[in-house]
Amino acid sequence: MPVSLARYLEDYPSIHRIDLHLDNDLAGRTAAQNIITQLGGTYELRDRPPTQGKDVNDALQHKLGLTGKAREKYFCAER
Repeated sequence: MPVSLARYLEDYPSIHRIDLHLDNDLAGRTAAQNIITQLGGTYELRDRPPTQGKDVNDALQHKLGLTGKAREKYFCAER
């Protein structure tokens, strides 16, 4: 389990549910399953990988309809 997650759960004992939004690749899926295995008896866990693309950022860009030049324009304007 990631050290940062373990520490966070120690610091906030009132947490009972965890939504996992890890990457939709082998590393992210493996990490999600490991966390579920380790914490499943203690917390309500929901595995919620992105429905589009590799990560939550890709899913957001898809939802906003940002592709190619539109995506570059949007993100370059934000800087």
